[in-house]
Amino acid sequence: MISIELKQKYQAYPDDKLLSIVNSDENTYTSEAMEIAKMILFERGYSSTFDQHIKDAIEVLPDEELLRMIDSERKTITKVKREAVEEELIKRGYTIKNSDEIEQNEANSGVSEDIGYIKDLKPMTPVTKAFIKAAGSGKKNWDYIGVLMIFTVGIYFIFCSRELYRDGSDFFTPLLIIGLVTLAISGLLVRSVKNSKTNEYWIDVLEKGRPKVVWVQPTKVNHKAAYVFTLYSHFVFTIHTADYQKVSFTCGFEEDVDFFYSIALQYFPNAHLGYTKDTEMLFLRNAEAFIDKLNSYGEYKPIALVIASEMLKK
Repeated sequence: MISIELKQKYQAYPDDKLLSIVNSDENTYTSEAMEIAKMILFERGYSSTFDQHIKDAIEVLPDEELLRMIDSERKTITKVKREAVEEELIKRGYTIKNSDEIEQNEANSGVSEDIGYIKDLKPMTPVTKAFIKAAGSGKKNWDYIGVLMIFTVGIYFIFCSRELYRDGSDFFTPLLIIGLVTLAISGLLVRSVKNSKTNEYWIDVLEKGRPKVVWVQPTKVNHKAAYVFTLYSHFVFTIHTADYQKVSFTCGFEEDVDFFYSIALQYFPNAHLGYTKDTEMLFLRNAEAFIDKLNSYGEYKPIALVIASEMLKK
């Protein structure tokens, strides 16, 4: 039996208040109260899908917030809200992890795994892979050739300095110093190339979504004549992961920029786009909490929203 007194009380409530009752914690209102709120909403013109109001609010939230809600708030949010969040995550390409996968991941990492969803990313097309291999700053085979050439130049200067020393020339000292410095530089470059990741590695990172890309740092490079007239410009996008790895993509044409954006929308739509000194400091302090910190300061700009805004301006 529905309480007539409670129904009369709720009929005086505005729609937003009734929707908040329906979407509230099940421990806050009784099931009867929530059913009465639903009934009144139906009478006011809401269909059986009156929870569209909830869905509309959820659709604009970034993935991180939805994942946080479904994990940390799973036991407190209402069934309606939880189902709406799950539906939105599935729409964005997430699939529920089965228990065997979670146990396997925990066994491999030794860390308890809370996230119940994984991003079901599409495999990269050959065109996308070709773009990453060409535009990415990852290690390439010819990097070693460049280091070898620098090393050879250093050896050549040292050899020349020895010949000058035998001839009694005073120029052997500068040449020897140049040769030694060149060898030292080649040694540093060897270490840098050895420690850098290949573009194939970054293809694998983006396909698997691990480690997570949290920041996209754009840089506009101007090429000037006589330091005054700009001849042409290009963009460099550096993506940073939550474990402090990074790789840069050089986009020489507007079409390259658009293609990079299409990759971003597919593989890291929630990464922050932009650069300030404060942004860099926040990232360096804690890359894992980088997006949460930006969000708390009102500075978070997910690349997907920035791209959408630019598209609307065209």
